[in-house]
Amino acid sequence: MKKAFVYGMVLGMVMGTGIAEAAGTITVYNASGGFIGSYETIQTGVDACPVGGTVSVAAGIYTEAVYINKGIALVGAGRDSTTITAEGIDNINTVTFIGIATNNASISNFTITGADDCGFGITCSNGSPTITNNTISGNDEGGIYCESPSPTITNNTISGNSWDGIYCKSSFPTITNNTISGNNGYGIYCESSFPTIDYNDVWGNGNNYCNCSAGPHGISANPQFIGGGDYHLQATSPCIDKGLNTAPGIFGTSTDKDGNPRIVCIVDMGAYEYQGIIRIYHDAIAPLNKEGHGYILSVNFFQSLKRLW
Repeated sequence: MKKAFVYGMVLGMVMGTGIAEAAGTITVYNASGGFIGSYETIQTGVDACPVGGTVSVAAGIYTEAVYINKGIALVGAGRDSTTITAEGIDNINTVTFIGIATNNASISNFTITGADDCGFGITCSNGSPTITNNTISGNDEGGIYCESPSPTITNNTISGNSWDGIYCKSSFPTITNNTISGNNGYGIYCESSFPTIDYNDVWGNGNNYCNCSAGPHGISANPQFIGGGDYHLQATSPCIDKGLNTAPGIFGTSTDKDGNPRIVCIVDMGAYEYQGIIRIYHDAIAPLNKEGHGYILSVNFFQSLKRLW
């Protein structure tokens, strides 16, 4: 019963039953970076994009169901400013990748939400896209559904979905550097699947694992988000410096969802890399609460100093 609607939802998308409301500008480039055109909805941009090209989505809230059946990159503006929601569209996933042609597809820098009536935030059916730097929350059936593919799921925040964080059926996903928490079902549920799982924080779900395990470097601890729907990490988060720098999917993604450097010393878990604040005192480094004169700098190129005290 739980997955009975998946293929029906895919068919509905192919037949064009989704609704789309544009909120920004979608720009399409070919594989060489050449301009193809500008579009009003993500789906029209996806349809126009050639294999190997990029669909760049400006900040905004896009109410539509997106269907991808080829190897393209779908890239949001990040900074919690680019949302795809299927709210109000019945029996449908928010984003669907279908077919082996999507093995070289990717999606990054989005908030993906609003799938209702048994819909998932992202569905991968017989394809193996790369899913990075996304916040996937508020979906009725779950965060990510994988059936018969081997997707790469790296540095996402998957939280607050009505059922499972990730559901794997007859699939071989690689799941690394994610925070998967606060989902009402399982954090990761596997049915006849053989995932590679490690370096994730899976915590506070209805149950954390089913037919799979954390891996030797996985943790299960409160990720300590800022809260109120803000999934940035607090300074005391156990997810800081607990990821894998060589995780599949991390290469070619030099920044986090905010556009800050992704790898500084050791990568964090989740969609956001923790950004510390330091103060420089006469060529010395001190915590913010130290008395004295100095300059306050957000840690970008100084970021490697962020955890020295």
